[in-house]
Amino acid sequence: MKRKLPFCIAALIMIIAACNNPFFPERIIREVTSEVPVISVEDSALSDVECNEGEEVVLTVSVEGDEDDFSFQWYGNSENDNEGGTPIPGANGPSFRPPTDENGTTYYYVVITNKRNGKTTKSNQVKVTVNSANAYTIVIDISGNVSGDTVTVSPVTGDEGDTVTFTYTVANTALHNLLDFGGVTSPIASVNNAGNGTRTYTVNTVDASGGVITVTAIFTHTNLELDPISFTDTAGHITKTYGDAAFTNAIAAGYSGNGAITYHSSNTTVAAVNGSGQVTILRAGSAVITAEKAADTVYARAQTEYTLAVNPKPVTITGLSAANKQYDGTTVAMVTGVAVINGLIGGDVVTVSAGTAAFTDTLVGNGKTVTFSGYSLTGADAGNYILSAQPANVTANISHIPIERVSIPAGTFTMGQTVIATPVHSVTLSGFYMGKYQITQDQYQAVMGTNPSSFKSAVAGENGTPGRLPVERVSWYDTLVFCNKLSILEGLSPAYRISGSTDPAVWITANGGSVPRSSNATWDAVEIVAGSNGYRLPTEAQWEYACRAGTTTAYNTGDTISDNTGWYESNSGSKTHEVGKKPANAWGLYDMHGNVYEWCWDWYGNYSSEDQYNPMGASSGTGRMLRGGYCTSSASSLRSASRFWDTPYLPSSNKGFRLVRP
Repeated sequence: MKRKLPFCIAALIMIIAACNNPFFPERIIREVTSEVPVISVEDSALSDVECNEGEEVVLTVSVEGDEDDFSFQWYGNSENDNEGGTPIPGANGPSFRPPTDENGTTYYYVVITNKRNGKTTKSNQVKVTVNSANAYTIVIDISGNVSGDTVTVSPVTGDEGDTVTFTYTVANTALHNLLDFGGVTSPIASVNNAGNGTRTYTVNTVDASGGVITVTAIFTHTNLELDPISFTDTAGHITKTYGDAAFTNAIAAGYSGNGAITYHSSNTTVAAVNGSGQVTILRAGSAVITAEKAADTVYARAQTEYTLAVNPKPVTITGLSAANKQYDGTTVAMVTGVAVINGLIGGDVVTVSAGTAAFTDTLVGNGKTVTFSGYSLTGADAGNYILSAQPANVTANISHIPIERVSIPAGTFTMGQTVIATPVHSVTLSGFYMGKYQITQDQYQAVMGTNPSSFKSAVAGENGTPGRLPVERVSWYDTLVFCNKLSILEGLSPAYRISGSTDPAVWITANGGSVPRSSNATWDAVEIVAGSNGYRLPTEAQWEYACRAGTTTAYNTGDTISDNTGWYESNSGSKTHEVGKKPANAWGLYDMHGNVYEWCWDWYGNYSSEDQYNPMGASSGTGRMLRGGYCTSSASSLRSASRFWDTPYLPSSNKGFRLVRP
């Protein structure tokens, strides 16, 4: 007996496998004993650990004495060895929970270090196998076996595509000692002699029933003569489609015995077989068709089989279309029509499980492609069919958000205001239509496909729809593109022409693919097409006339403006607000005082004192006119006659616009 020392340490690795019982069973895998400061290892018996995905497994090493005197590092290894493993980060205690979120096999061991002298020792490796939570259980149905015949499978579970191994022993008790496997679609080679060996099988979902795959193992020990049989079609695998006619695959001539021939289907819900080998297809799925010749006085029993795979019948869905819609900033399309399944066999119960439809983008346009997705089949017989494709694409329209217009009557008014906009002069205008609201962010994005605005968050207490905020950060050049695009969408004749073209796409292409962001003589030379009826910017005179709505005071609300009648520095919170939140003027126009400046057609220029009729402003200049004031402007900047200008290429967060039409 060894001399006992003051300290003794015993390291014990235990495996705790999770189960429904909250108290996990412990299994000893190794005991390590040592005299301080040396640790030595003594082996003891160990059972491998096997669990399913998500189950908890706890590996524990116990030491007798103070655990603080030792450090622990757990390792994982793909090989059955306690050398060359990879240290597991954070696994530095006496207990370790290996990951079980993925199936596979890993070998674990722990290195224990004595902190007093730095010496280390290793445990032996522990095999932990994690099976898939969705794995199929492999069951062997054994028949014909005698003493000494055995067959086992490992592992006992497997996922689609996994390989399992059958280990067999065929006893030597007769002239012929055989082992035939069957019952599954992937053939397993027969054994034709007594002895030991292995066979493999690749797990196939079609072989499963209720989560179980049953493999037949038929032992045959006979002194009779062998008399093999085979089917007429020797391929071993026949593929059909649900709805195909019955077919015959009988035993071919050439065998010698006279034992009765019988046929059997392993799955009679998929296929039935009669005494002549004729197979009737009943459902999609798979079945193993077996033929057996009974033994007679001379020849032994014989058996052969083939796999029948019945594929679902392809069908299509027709009858669906999509509704036109107004721009809403999404690609969602509303499905219309009634789904019809084409290709069903009479009497089968199959219905359509609806999917969704979507436009390819959110932009306004006619004849836009709508695609369907997520459609599937349901019902008692749905498994017999497969959609060959989602319903065919259709087309539908996305219309822009209409420009609500107010009819502005023809008339004469006094334009300007003493001191701030002079000389005051008389202007006569023809009637026209003006947008009730400033162009909103949704309206702009629907036509242009982009929203350049700085303010994109809904304002508390309003409708909660940021798309109703006025669009800003648009240049005067941008408004030209918007006007003509919108006119084209509505079938109107575009108002603006640049270099002989009214197509904004041509303008942009000629400018290198974008709207100019610096002064551009070509775009400055834009002209209004005579007789056109499309959308355009108001002239400065049209804007002031419409803003005043018959008033002659500083504001259309009187000589002063209040927080209740416009958005400006006093009440805006330094942000824009949804259009139409303040009262309209006498002609039904909203937000003429504040919120965002509004671009006008005119070049900036001095007023004339002469009476004018439908004036268009200066013929040239360096800046285009802006009217109405901004959400951070002073009250004086919101006056009906107040004038502002800026370079036409410059966008900023205070500039928006509204439109007019003849």
